[in-house]
Amino acid sequence: MKSPAVSIAPPTSSLDVAVVFAVALGFYSLTLAPSVVWGDSAILSWRAFIGWSNFGTAADHPLFIFVGWLFTALPGDIARNVNFVSAVFGALAVMLVYQCGRQLGASRVAAMVGAAALCVSHAFWLHSVIAEVYTPNAFFVAATVSLLLSWRRHAYWGWLVAAAVTFAVGLTNHLVLATSGPGAL
Repeated sequence: MKSPAVSIAPPTSSLDVAVVFAVALGFYSLTLAPSVVWGDSAILSWRAFIGWSNFGTAADHPLFIFVGWLFTALPGDIARNVNFVSAVFGALAVMLVYQCGRQLGASRVAAMVGAAALCVSHAFWLHSVIAEVYTPNAFFVAATVSLLLSWRRHAYWGWLVAAAVTFAVGLTNHLVLATSGPGAL
């Protein structure tokens, strides 16, 4: 039996979503670390440069390494390009937080304020401007939630399948995503 669609909020404007993404990416690009910084940044940049991931341990973050390897083809400093991976995923996560707010019925202003608060929060901003796996993880959490909200609204099983696939792909970035599984269920 198909459950009736749940109407929560009007659809989000594509222009709104694009503006939120562009502003967040612009902010992160302007404040992007110019090269390698402390912590895992050096190892992640090196592995992205050589295109190597063990795939056998959770610490290798194969999705981030693969996307980082693709970004090393951009002109400029390789480490800065790998840092840019985090900026792109951070901006995507901020965009999805805005979209989730709208899907939950928040006004444009409220959703924008929530997304902006995430964008400039110290920890999230820090991980959005260096080579680190946390902003891709935030992206996959927000994408899974957004797809589940779409499933709830439209009652179409395709949204549920998309959420499950997104969640599974996100696990290749960081296994900590598994902790959000019970909430999604």
